[in-house]
Amino acid sequence: MPTVVRVDGMSFVIHPNDHPPPHTHVKLDGGREYRINLLSRDFMDAQPKGKKRRKIMKVYDENLEKIWSAWEKYHSDDP
Repeated sequence: MPTVVRVDGMSFVIHPNDHPPPHTHVKLDGGREYRINLLSRDFMDAQPKGKKRRKIMKVYDENLEKIWSAWEKYHSDDP
């Protein structure tokens, strides 16, 4: 599972054999995990609250190009 970005205890991961829609897994130190839909910027499961959500989205926005590039690298044949 390639980690695309690791910042402040957060790892943004793209799984090579994952399913659509395009998304990234955000793994936090401590074991918590979230998924963000790359098309809509929405959390796909439970959503973090307050500062944690803002911090995740700030890092996500700052690294969106890298995250999308990784998704396309592993999923270029997806419909």
